[in-house]
Amino acid sequence: MHLSPVPAVIQSNMTVALAIVCRPWLMRTGTPPGILLSWKAFAGHCIYAGTSTDVIGNSTHPLENIMQNRTTVILTSMVIGASLISVAKAQDTALKKSSELQVLDRYVGSWEETVISKPALWTPERTTTTITSTRKWILNGQMIENKGAWLPGKNEFLHLMTYDPQRKEYRQWYYDKDNLVPQVYRGKWDEATQTFTFTGPFADGIQATGQQKWLNKDTFTWTLEAKDRTGKVVLDMEAKCVRKK
Repeated sequence: MHLSPVPAVIQSNMTVALAIVCRPWLMRTGTPPGILLSWKAFAGHCIYAGTSTDVIGNSTHPLENIMQNRTTVILTSMVIGASLISVAKAQDTALKKSSELQVLDRYVGSWEETVISKPALWTPERTTTTITSTRKWILNGQMIENKGAWLPGKNEFLHLMTYDPQRKEYRQWYYDKDNLVPQVYRGKWDEATQTFTFTGPFADGIQATGQQKWLNKDTFTWTLEAKDRTGKVVLDMEAKCVRKK
């Protein structure tokens, strides 16, 4: 049996079918049109039309093979197109942030923080320290990762922040070498005052309350106050955070 490449008409129909199926998400996602050319080349080399013999020995006309191949190619193109659309939708879902998560976009970048520890049970004397940190999106844009160090001792820390749509609240976790079991804070965002308010438990019944207030797109402040069961302040901190240019 002589085999010849699929005629241009079939390749053209195949490409058109694939383009019709895929065009909406190709335009939306900016996917290069070269994918259609690659698929066209693949079909042109791998699918053939020609005279052949069926299982009972009857010869089939090349035109019949061409029409059969044409239908197969179009159907195959539609199946592949549907698969590509599913992948594109999954990518869109992964990259799309809720309005609550979009609030956290402002944190992305490199920061320098000046932290003041006021006199309290755990910090008898007033001290000032510096933090350098970098915040970025992780987990397909669903969580902010904040990694940095307390200076001058270079005590590294990891701080995570996200939004819980089930509980309708923001969450924060903080880790460092002295806090390997995370401190967990839950809070709300006040758009009017541009302020996050968080609360969370320390060990031994100590409760902490903190705020993060945005002054402008490159500056925010935060406070943290922790009290024991008797109401005595054990930790009282405040900081100013400035984005590095």
